[in-house]
Amino acid sequence: MPLSPDNSTVPGYEDYPAFTFPSSVTYNSWVYLTCAQLPALRAIPEFQGQKTYFHLNHPIKWIRITGVVVSVDHYDKFGLAELDDSSGRTVELKYDLPEVKHKELDLGEGKDTAVIPTGNSEAMAKSEVQKSEPLENPRPEDQIDHTLLEVGNVVCVKGTIRIYRNARQVDVIKLALVPSTTHELAHMRALLSFQSTHLRAPWILTAQEVATLKVAGSVAEKKRIAREVECRKLGLSEEQWREKRREEKQEKRQKERERRKEERERRREERRREREAERVKREERERERRRREARGKFDALGI
Repeated sequence: MPLSPDNSTVPGYEDYPAFTFPSSVTYNSWVYLTCAQLPALRAIPEFQGQKTYFHLNHPIKWIRITGVVVSVDHYDKFGLAELDDSSGRTVELKYDLPEVKHKELDLGEGKDTAVIPTGNSEAMAKSEVQKSEPLENPRPEDQIDHTLLEVGNVVCVKGTIRIYRNARQVDVIKLALVPSTTHELAHMRALLSFQSTHLRAPWILTAQEVATLKVAGSVAEKKRIAREVECRKLGLSEEQWREKRREEKQEKRQKERERRKEERERRREERRREREAERVKREERERERRRREARGKFDALGI
């Protein structure tokens, strides 16, 4: 059975500083949760802006929930769907809707122009194809197929936690259809395995581990500050700065490859010259030996 939604039943755990979070197995992974556990996650005010919540003292930022869609509502720019995973509660999913592109249809001379939406049939076709695709191939983050969120469909949702009117929702990042009960059972087994392995007991660090992580976090913070200063100095966004660094590293690697190639060519040429010099010496010694042999024969004949 999944863990109890109430994560206060295990007393005596310690909350660790933020610089220790990257060492937690739950911080940078998709954490299996149930709908009933979502409202019970602890919220610490200083971390809510980072969308980080806690089960016991495990920091959780990215979540994964599997369930059946029981309602869908579409608004101007976003949609809301309700997900039920049979845990006793439901959760609301929030996702952005793609902008509807329009084109003008020429109805002939003297007739008005009609505006019709395009792309719906293609999205529906893709939805039907996706229903037969394996669960291991979810759509990319910028191509969420919201047509999968139909009442009665079982879906696997990945996202972050958001607050709307004091209620927690899931901000959808990735979405995949669960095509069969076999896949649904596999998700349930993965949920039970993950929670029994990582969430049943509190996260424990020794004082030495905390001290080590503090040093590593201090170094990382210094690098982050230096990166922000350099970005402001160059007038670049962080993404542009990262792209610039990638290009510089590629250029540096290319120069290093060329230098090594030139070094190999130089050494190869030196070895060739050494072999040529050795060959010339051998030929000179052979000529000298023959001259001595000829001189000895002439001396023997008294010539």
